[in-house]
Amino acid sequence: MGTMSASSQAEMNAAGGIVYCQGLRAVVGSLPQGPSRFGPMIHSLNFVAGWWLILTAFVSGAAIGLGFHREEFLGGYGSFRRRLVRLGHIALAALGMLNVVYGYAPVPTGTGLVSNLPGIFFLGGGISMPLVCFLSAWRQPFRHLFFVPVVQLVAAVILVLKMLA
Repeated sequence: MGTMSASSQAEMNAAGGIVYCQGLRAVVGSLPQGPSRFGPMIHSLNFVAGWWLILTAFVSGAAIGLGFHREEFLGGYGSFRRRLVRLGHIALAALGMLNVVYGYAPVPTGTGLVSNLPGIFFLGGGISMPLVCFLSAWRQPFRHLFFVPVVQLVAAVILVLKMLA
C-alpha cells in the first residue's frame, strides 16, 4: 500500500478505505495498459476523439462568438436558433470531456462488439448531439432526430454500469 504506516493502514482498513482501494487497483491493474505515460489508457479512440471534440467546441465557440454581441444575432437571445447553436457548442465541450474521461474508465475491454459498444456509443453521441443541435438551428425539422444521440448516450451509460456491476 505504498508508504503508509501500519497504523494508518489499519485505520483506513477499519473504515473500509483500503478494501475499496485494493479492489480498484486490482481492477485497473488487470486491464490492458495503453500507450500512456499518465496511467492506463484503456479506450484511446474515445480519449483522442474527445480532445478533438473539445477543440471543435473552442473553435465553434470563437466563430459564433463573433456575432453574439449583436442583439438580433440568430433571431435574438431567446430564439430557438440561438438556443440550439449554444446547446450544440456546449454539447461539443461536455461530450468531448465525457469521451476523454471514458478513455481512462476502468471498464473491461475485449475484442468483441459488445465490449466496445459503450465507447462507440459515447463517440457517436458526442458527434451526433452537436450535429443535430446545429442542424436543428439551421432547419427546425431536424429536431426530430434528437432521439439518435439520446439513445446512444443512454445506451452507453447503461452498458458501462452493467460492466462495472
